[in-house]
Amino acid sequence: MLARTLLFHCTLFFLSACDYGILWQDDPYIVVWIDALDTASVSWELENGNSIGRIPETVIAVGSDERFIVAKQKNLRSDKISYFILDRKKDHKLADPSVSVTGSLTKEEYDAFANRLNLPQMQDLLTNKL
Repeated sequence: MLARTLLFHCTLFFLSACDYGILWQDDPYIVVWIDALDTASVSWELENGNSIGRIPETVIAVGSDERFIVAKQKNLRSDKISYFILDRKKDHKLADPSVSVTGSLTKEEYDAFANRLNLPQMQDLLTNKL
């Protein structure tokens, strides 16, 4: 009986310790958070529910079109804002993100790319939630 009770409580602990959610999706890409919103990152979603990271936390805005995924990232320790551009044509499930992702970029660098490449608009995901 003691073993069953212990097993039950351990199971509850592990189930409650792993919360996650998807804030945005444009297959196969997702913005996913694990345990807290400040872990939101752009990832490639795999068939089994796992994902492979592309743009690290904390992603606060994202946009996409047929060619690019763009993201705005906030460093919560320093409040520094950075920008990233993911080229879908260079990306695949097992690609090294350094091949397909440009960034971190300053606002000025990002704006130069945006004007030249006609990058998609971003939508806020977490600006008022962090």
